[in-house]
Amino acid sequence: MSLTFMDIQIGSNTSEGPRRIVFRMYDTIVPKTVQNFKSLCIGDRGIGKTTQKQLTYHKSIFHRVIPGFMCQGGDFSMKNGTGGESIYGAKFADESIKIKHTKAGVLPFDNNIGNLSEPSSWIYHLSLLSMANAGPNTNGSQLFITFGPTPHLDNKYVVHVEYWAKSCQLRLISTTKCRD
Repeated sequence: MSLTFMDIQIGSNTSEGPRRIVFRMYDTIVPKTVQNFKSLCIGDRGIGKTTQKQLTYHKSIFHRVIPGFMCQGGDFSMKNGTGGESIYGAKFADESIKIKHTKAGVLPFDNNIGNLSEPSSWIYHLSLLSMANAGPNTNGSQLFITFGPTPHLDNKYVVHVEYWAKSCQLRLISTTKCRD
């Protein structure tokens, strides 16, 4: 499994700077979905044919936060949940819905998860990231990050990433109000 990350600014207080969330991707299970996510994180695919916007999560927002459940983002074109685009065009088909939305919990920091120089005493949460969609085979760029187990989402959304975030970061994200 390969790694990528997002640096996320939480709230409007920019004095603290962005917070890094590390993602471990399920490359061998859902390679097309992972490539879409990875390329949108990196921003290496140019301008989208549908949106005419840069295909990147850079400077996009999480437009929806439901405490204790998830946050949704990835709509880089409209920033409200109605836009976005995959690197393959407007939408692409589901690869696999076999991975369940069951992972969540606290884990000690593992210095082998990437080139991170953070104290090994920090506590991290492990959970999942899935493609948000409007039904079967409608994956674009929108995604949601779960804050705990969400089994009611099984067989509906493609899980393609595990993520690590400091416990305090998840609390901040899950309680941040979105702009109306």
